[in-house]
Amino acid sequence: MGAELLSQRDRFNDSLSGLFNGSGHRSEGLTPIGFGGILKSNKRLQMNISLTPELESQVRLKVDSGLYQSASALVEESLQLLLKRDAMRQHLIAEVTLGAVQLEQGEGISVNTEDEFLNLARATR
Repeated sequence: MGAELLSQRDRFNDSLSGLFNGSGHRSEGLTPIGFGGILKSNKRLQMNISLTPELESQVRLKVDSGLYQSASALVEESLQLLLKRDAMRQHLIAEVTLGAVQLEQGEGISVNTEDEFLNLARATR
């Protein structure tokens, strides 16, 4: 799991590179903030990212409201939610793919009404 998390962090870092121009300097209209990255251990990776003025304002509002202790805490929770959403998406894709294969193999169940569908859904929980 640690290698997977580090790989996810590397992909995230790569996606951040699009925020910078080729020289690695801040692009026009973007404001850098720093935060600790998620690592296999409790160590933090210091990094700088750039945000549009609108996103920077949202970060400041959340931190100033007391909901988050720092921009780092907000970004860390946001990234954790993004990773959870990505995992859910992958799970749903796998389930839909499995369902399509089962239908192709004639393993589907025919339902004619919404009530039949809801009853089937309740029965398979």
